[in-house]
Amino acid sequence: MKDGMNLNFDLAAKYSNEYILPIAVELFASSEYAITRVHAHDGGRNIVYNCEKENGQGKILRIMYLKDRSKEDILAELEFVNYLANGGVRAAKSLPSRKENLLETITHDGHTFHVCLFEKAKGKLLVENNYKYREGTPLSEYFYYCGKTLGKMHQLSKGYEPHHKRYSFFDKYTTGYIQKLIPERFSGIKKKLIELIDELKKLEITRESFGLIHFDYSDGNYMLLFLYV
Repeated sequence: MKDGMNLNFDLAAKYSNEYILPIAVELFASSEYAITRVHAHDGGRNIVYNCEKENGQGKILRIMYLKDRSKEDILAELEFVNYLANGGVRAAKSLPSRKENLLETITHDGHTFHVCLFEKAKGKLLVENNYKYREGTPLSEYFYYCGKTLGKMHQLSKGYEPHHKRYSFFDKYTTGYIQKLIPERFSGIKKKLIELIDELKKLEITRESFGLIHFDYSDGNYMLLFLYV
């Protein structure tokens, strides 16, 4: 097998369980935790393990196997998460390995796996509470705190000076990318998207108008601490 080929999820999970996990546990000093694999949702991009102690202390181990993110891309994500946490956002920090690396790389059968460890976020998903907010509290409070947290993240991002820089929107969404992404039978949509990107490029780029944003800020991607039991 060649590293340029993407594994399917089932084979990646098999390799992770049998070969990658034992090495990752040693690298991140997680042997004293009870480790169970987290059930992946449809379209899941990572192999994820819950690491739990009897006292309730927990960590999350993430193994990445797809080739669409480089090591630099992943490090940029981890460093930004820690920057947010250090800036006062309740983000689950990325934790270093025994070698003091936020990201470790393991190869098996010609494939590359990137491994990282996070603090386990406290709280519950809204779905775990049957999509019910706190009894006796107006739903407007929920939206207020969600908006406040997102605003804090965007405010912090304006002053962020990355060590590993994420790709820019215009680095990825080029005319060539749109041409490859959209079939020719949708030529009208393709033409409009290219025109839109060309118009966006004309806008002024400043720290106030262009920067990092959260692309999928939804209740499936954050925990609610006030539902925590």
